[in-house]
Amino acid sequence: MIHISKSAGDKINKLKDSGPSNLHVISDFDRTLTIGDKRASSSWGVVRNENSLGEDYLKKTSELFDKYYPIENSLSIPLNEKIKHMDDWWQKHGKLLIESGLSLEIVRRAAKNIKLRKGIIKIINMLNKKMCLYSYFLQA
Repeated sequence: MIHISKSAGDKINKLKDSGPSNLHVISDFDRTLTIGDKRASSSWGVVRNENSLGEDYLKKTSELFDKYYPIENSLSIPLNEKIKHMDDWWQKHGKLLIESGLSLEIVRRAAKNIKLRKGIIKIINMLNKKMCLYSYFLQA
């Protein structure tokens, strides 16, 4: 049996009482709605795998990944320091995408290769436009 605290129970009851028409969902995209290995399932991973940005882009984005991914997953780096590194990573990657010629056409082609988790389309349709997708890259 799972114990639910009074405050959690109150929140669940409030959600139920408000009804489904008032429910909105906020979700991360990469590896929450998508499936695949860590490098292939991110939205930028499918852009990279589209291989339309050239060898220089592939080399530089791999260098950025090799530098920053261990920092992202480190348990010993304080959160405030880690956030600075992650912001630096995405700023550099965003600039690299622009310099490498990222276009809407490349994004459209890559989007066709995104693999969504089973049942996600049904859930999105049930929510009837009441879902907000969140991605760190949109902040950068």
